[in-house]
Amino acid sequence: MTDRRPGTGIDFIICGLEHSGTTLGSDLFRQVPGCDSGFECGVLLCTTPRDFAGNQPFYQNMLAGWKITEGDLADA
Repeated sequence: MTDRRPGTGIDFIICGLEHSGTTLGSDLFRQVPGCDSGFECGVLLCTTPRDFAGNQPFYQNMLAGWKITEGDLADA
């Protein structure tokens, strides 16, 4: 994935607080051919986006799950 320009290839992101229906939305989109709904990534658990790199295990899960580099994530 590192050969792509930042911000390309992702059509939408589902986000929300716990117990707000995000898993249901993710499961629905997972049924669409060619649509990967990913996994819970914990980005809303930090005070600021800058703090996300220290939010483990979510930070490492995002790198591995989306097969991106730390540079890709920093550019996002």
